[in-house]
Amino acid sequence: MFFVFITWYISRYMDQRRLLDRIMGVSNRWVFAVSAFLFIITIAIIPSLQGTMIEDGGAESPDLSFYYSTDDLYRMAESYGAEGRSEYIRMRFTFDLVFPLIYGGFLFSGIGWLFNPESQELRKWKINRLPLFGVLFDYLENIATSVVMWRYPERTPILDTAATLFTPVKWILISICFVLILVGLIRLLFKSLR
Repeated sequence: MFFVFITWYISRYMDQRRLLDRIMGVSNRWVFAVSAFLFIITIAIIPSLQGTMIEDGGAESPDLSFYYSTDDLYRMAESYGAEGRSEYIRMRFTFDLVFPLIYGGFLFSGIGWLFNPESQELRKWKINRLPLFGVLFDYLENIATSVVMWRYPERTPILDTAATLFTPVKWILISICFVLILVGLIRLLFKSLR
């Protein structure tokens, strides 16, 4: 509920207060470089953190799937076993609280640096909000899937369906952000070659 309130607040008041413009105004190549370094380091340690899940028989994860059905989600919960489900929940409320902030900072600073806050792209399409919504949907996915894992074998009708929607929306938003950064870097490269 907290994340829904934050998203509502950002959507409602950001244009009036221009907070995102100010934050994006401090995004430069150094901030982007530091956030990229943190992102790469974090990506490098993820396999060791998720090793326990794979060893416990839960090689498939809702977080890494683009789409899954509610039946797939319950199948994953069953394959994890009681210990694997506990580990899944623990990871969502430890590591996965921080990781979205790390990749969100990387995406936010990259878009902020590559697409200057005064540019028409940001004003017209409001692309500076995409990383925030990507992070929000990641948190919503984590909450929904964790509740399903916690309640298993009981069914959780609303949240299991919501999880199957949150996950693809998260991946679409994050993918768009990465494409924007790639386009911005290519555009910067062409400008520097002129």
